[in-house]
Amino acid sequence: MRVLEPLDVQGFFWLQAKPDEEIPGRLTVSGSGDISLRLLGIFDGGLSVKSDELPIILGVTERGKHVTLANCFYKNKSLRFPGIPVVDIYASLLLIGSHFANEDDLIFSKARFHIEGLDQWLGLTGISAKCDFEKQEAEITYKRPKQIDHQLDNGFTLSIQFNWSAPLGIGIGNISKATITQKAVLCLETPNFRKFSELVDYVRQINNLLCLALDEPVALTSVHVSRPDIVEDTGGKKRPIEIEVYYPSLP
Repeated sequence: MRVLEPLDVQGFFWLQAKPDEEIPGRLTVSGSGDISLRLLGIFDGGLSVKSDELPIILGVTERGKHVTLANCFYKNKSLRFPGIPVVDIYASLLLIGSHFANEDDLIFSKARFHIEGLDQWLGLTGISAKCDFEKQEAEITYKRPKQIDHQLDNGFTLSIQFNWSAPLGIGIGNISKATITQKAVLCLETPNFRKFSELVDYVRQINNLLCLALDEPVALTSVHVSRPDIVEDTGGKKRPIEIEVYYPSLP
């Protein structure tokens, strides 16, 4: 996974079984998707830890985001006498947007993701432009391409969707610059919940297909998952929360 904007946030973290024992820490995600958590303290309220493996770690960041770290283990333990113990923890999976009590809860019905080179491979755009240099005139218009759906044999629907953005405040004040952007994303959706590991395996296969189609190694740049029962209330309307996912992977 290639993280275009590496993450570096502070927050409080705890184990699911001991929600009252919050420990301050710093959560980072590197450009290659490696997830690290540095804590100013050690779980279980002591300095003796029998195993380097840890259950799921929950937390809340300084930005108010709920985070879940899975498949965790200690990388380093600096136990100072006197002083505050500092521990480094590695996680193979980070989910931002909701808390999950255990790995059995990591089931979803939808995965939305972007792969490098997807827009170039598709060759589809809703942006059109006209320029007349003699009249010193230019016109740019946009019409979003229609979503492309394909039913897969494994019960999933694979969709190609088109996200787009335009400058806010059009028509207000003097405009000296206007930009329209379009970005194609892929979406895997199924009526039944599937394990996260199963979703990731299908995403990996599609990633490999794009590597073959483009004849070069390309990486995932973003992954989001969701399911109908994890929702947020926006203006009186409930909609599924798109949970941001990070994990280390190679093209």
